[in-house]
Amino acid sequence: MQTILADVGAGALMQLGPYKIDAKLGEGGMGEVFRATDTRLHRTVAIKMLRGQGSTDPSARERFQREARAASALNHPNICTVHDIGEANGQPYLVMECLEGETLRERLRREKLPLPELLDLAVQVADALEAANTHGIVHRDIKPANIFITQRGQAKVMDFGLAKVNRAIGDEEETAPMVTELGVAMGTVAYMSPEQARGEPLDARTDLFSFGGMLYEMAAGVRPFRGASTALVFEAILNRDPVAVTELRPELPGKLDEIIRRLLVKDRDLRMQTAAELLAQLKGLKTETASAVQVPAAARPSRRRLVAGVAAVAVAAVGGVAAYRTMGLFGTPIRSMAVLPFENRSGDSAQDYFADGFTGALTTEFGRIQDLRVVSQSTAAKYRSTKKSSAEIASDLKADAVLEGSVARTGDRVHVAAELVRASNGRHIWAETYERGSSELFAIEQEVTRAVSAAIHVPLGQPEKQRLAQTRSVNPEAYDLYLRGLSHAVRGDEKDTDQAIGLLEQSAALDPSFLPTQTNLALVYGNKSLYFRANDPQWEEKGFAAVRKALALDRNAAEAHYAQAVMLWRPSHAFPHREALAELRKALASQPNFDEAWHYHGLILFHVGHLEGGLHDTQKALDINPGNTTARFRFGPIYVYQQKYEDAVAALKRVPREVSPPNWTYQMAWALISLGRLEEAQRHVDAALAENRTDQGGIVHAARAMLRAKRGDRNGAEADIAEAIRVGKGFGHFHHTAYSIGAIYSILGDFDKAEEWIENAANDGFPNYSMFQTDPHLVRLRATPRFQTFLAKLKQEWEHIPGEFE
Repeated sequence: MQTILADVGAGALMQLGPYKIDAKLGEGGMGEVFRATDTRLHRTVAIKMLRGQGSTDPSARERFQREARAASALNHPNICTVHDIGEANGQPYLVMECLEGETLRERLRREKLPLPELLDLAVQVADALEAANTHGIVHRDIKPANIFITQRGQAKVMDFGLAKVNRAIGDEEETAPMVTELGVAMGTVAYMSPEQARGEPLDARTDLFSFGGMLYEMAAGVRPFRGASTALVFEAILNRDPVAVTELRPELPGKLDEIIRRLLVKDRDLRMQTAAELLAQLKGLKTETASAVQVPAAARPSRRRLVAGVAAVAVAAVGGVAAYRTMGLFGTPIRSMAVLPFENRSGDSAQDYFADGFTGALTTEFGRIQDLRVVSQSTAAKYRSTKKSSAEIASDLKADAVLEGSVARTGDRVHVAAELVRASNGRHIWAETYERGSSELFAIEQEVTRAVSAAIHVPLGQPEKQRLAQTRSVNPEAYDLYLRGLSHAVRGDEKDTDQAIGLLEQSAALDPSFLPTQTNLALVYGNKSLYFRANDPQWEEKGFAAVRKALALDRNAAEAHYAQAVMLWRPSHAFPHREALAELRKALASQPNFDEAWHYHGLILFHVGHLEGGLHDTQKALDINPGNTTARFRFGPIYVYQQKYEDAVAALKRVPREVSPPNWTYQMAWALISLGRLEEAQRHVDAALAENRTDQGGIVHAARAMLRAKRGDRNGAEADIAEAIRVGKGFGHFHHTAYSIGAIYSILGDFDKAEEWIENAANDGFPNYSMFQTDPHLVRLRATPRFQTFLAKLKQEWEHIPGEFE
């Protein structure tokens, strides 16, 4: 099969017996579908082939053959015709009519069905069911994804892979067991009958219940039975009655609601009993309404809308897979969403990190889409175990929709359930469940991303399409170690950093090609070097080695370029601003919703004096992730550097001091000192030093030195300067302390020392031209020729660093 695929992709023509393959139409969980020419009859057909393990799996082959026998036994205009079945190189294939159009699922997502179109399609499908039931065939998987609508508006029932045959076909009598395929969609679950959900023997009445669920959705625009997990959907099917469709669409006739209610009776003995009765009821209703309602021309499917459906029918025709070539949806476009914390359904709270990891991975995947704003994981995490509805959460987060669900890991199997809910009306736009091996977890993530993108019709650029088309497996043990490593990495102290390093190194040893492990290894190595072991070069060397491995795996990976920027922008590399900014811009070009990349980009910009650019990028990070308190803190320093001291005080009060205790105290004190509120500044400084005498970077001592200089206490100021140098020496961002010392010496009138310290700050990563030329603390220093020459040189460097990125 792989040879065929490769050749077709290259444009070659392959031959399967009398069938010449022309093009690949689509693929799904079981196999692939190709457009072909029957060279004997000169007609276009669709050929469906099993692939991979499905071609050798006896149950898959048996289902494939059952589909062929069941469908070929039926000759009906509303059932997709099967022409032939064969085998090539040990791989079975099915030949069927090639259709152009769209699935009913796609049609429902685009807009509500006008009543005449609704009844016309319902009559056709009911007619097909009546024919199948007459031949003793129970479809068992009636749902919108298995109903195809041709360009002429003809309904075709497809995919008899789950069909149960209760009477002889030829010389063989079959009663096929219920089949559950890997990755069967929640759409299948959502239309199950109660008896099917309970695993009881089935007869034709199960198709009537499924048809009733589908007819409800055709009328109301939503499924009758919904829930965030398979269990909740089953519970609704077994115990709950849906709201009447006439409450959701009052313009619909009461008789339609009555038909639907009779179909959805949970006790099958009390349910409508035959497809013949259903067909008669629908035809009668169609006749009654025909004279009163005409289908508007605009409501009829146009050729332009339906021509893309050739691929859709190909996907729908692959057993166990729903088609997702959505052309539109109800309501306004969705351009922002939040991935809410997925619930851990493993029954083991120790697996919470696994659910969090899957949530984060999905958030990252959606964040890569250029035209979709995605709320950060840390912000969405606040709604774990909330009693708020999905619509309320979406409103809080200013998101058009929320994705929610659950994940359970048992042994080497993973079960994932997910659904997308529109904020404006709480409607379920999309829902699926997946049951796979642990090694296929990333394939699930990409499938969810592709399906949701299609469901909300968000445009994808070519790089996004290429990335989502590439799937890979991951070593389950390596992935588990990776998630455990992340849970320690976010805590930040040296002990947890060492644990994160150990776990991530084990993950990388098991699966060196897993890019997230390499990028996060780079970051924790960098943290170890910058914050805990600056004098031990091995950690920085390991960090850059991990970055190189990540970029070798994917030169466009946003996370790799971000890690490269973080590793570069540090004292050991003399803070190469332009190189670090270039790496961050590569990251943002690949992943526009990468809030930390925006934050870091803004951080560098305001360090070099592009204050407005820094403000813009910091706000951009917060727009993506309102919960990024570190980014929110940055407004304080930027306003201080702009001499907007009142704004700085207000901004700092909006974030907890714990976000960065020494720096928060320093910036608050500096703003208050500049406003002349010395006593208030003193209280903040004294409280901080009483709480923590360590004073990382010596920055709080520098603030106290400025207080003393303002009061004329030169000896006290110089004593604090000496202490700031002693405790701050070697700190990665000592440049803020160096600038403060220069400003203090400017106030004291010692311009040589002031010049020396300001230049030290500039050379050590803080060449803040905009601030240096306007800071009132440097007024006397700016009058000196030496400092004027320094500022002129600094301005040239400032002008060569681009201050904006869009």
